[in-house]
Amino acid sequence: MSRSSPIIPSIFAGWVQLFVPDKCFDEFFIDFNLLNVACYKLVLSKLLGYGIVFSSLFVKVPQIMKVWNAGSGAGISITSLILELAVLGWAVVYSTRAGFPFSTHGELIFISFQSLMLTSLVIHFTNKTEKLIPFYVLTIISSVVLMSPLVPMSVLTAGLALTTLVGLVGKILQIVANYKNGSTGLLSRVTVFTFLFNGIARIYTTVMEVGDVMIVINYSLVTVVNCVIAGQMIYYRNSSSAKGKKN
Repeated sequence: MSRSSPIIPSIFAGWVQLFVPDKCFDEFFIDFNLLNVACYKLVLSKLLGYGIVFSSLFVKVPQIMKVWNAGSGAGISITSLILELAVLGWAVVYSTRAGFPFSTHGELIFISFQSLMLTSLVIHFTNKTEKLIPFYVLTIISSVVLMSPLVPMSVLTAGLALTTLVGLVGKILQIVANYKNGSTGLLSRVTVFTFLFNGIARIYTTVMEVGDVMIVINYSLVTVVNCVIAGQMIYYRNSSSAKGKKN
């Protein structure tokens, strides 16, 4: 617990410490040591972390709106979406039960809900609406069980490695689909590039605040495949635009 600062009123101290952790709060606002480089790096990590969490509130909304307005999930792999949802859900459970700071994984919660909405829409528009109820039931049951003490952390750790590979397969399937179609279909540029930049920033925040090698590897690998998808967005931009106009 930090000591009282002579320049930060106690009513604001808690808010400041969201971005300036206890030790650095003492360094900056009590001992007035403004040359602590390690604390500047940590504060930068916190700012990036909460920035990522905030941006995640709407990161998939453009994608969801494109699918909704088109009344179609053309060019979007359902398998890829379901695998991505599984990866996100497992990462949420792992990070929450490991006690990681909210600023290092909070966006996963919001993105998971948006991914659930997007997956539901694509399933619906591919005339498989009858599969939505079992899909929801399985999602809820899995979440409850994984969050309970019934599943030890050792299993979650092993599962995280597996879901990382699964997530990569899902992304690769999307890359292959884009290549075969000669287009990125209804993929949203805003969503794709936001994921790319957030992933790069997450590598830094994870190293600074968590130090979990598995999580760092996870973000690093996902960022690599996101780079490929972002590259396809640029390469196929004219083709995607042309197909969109025809439709």
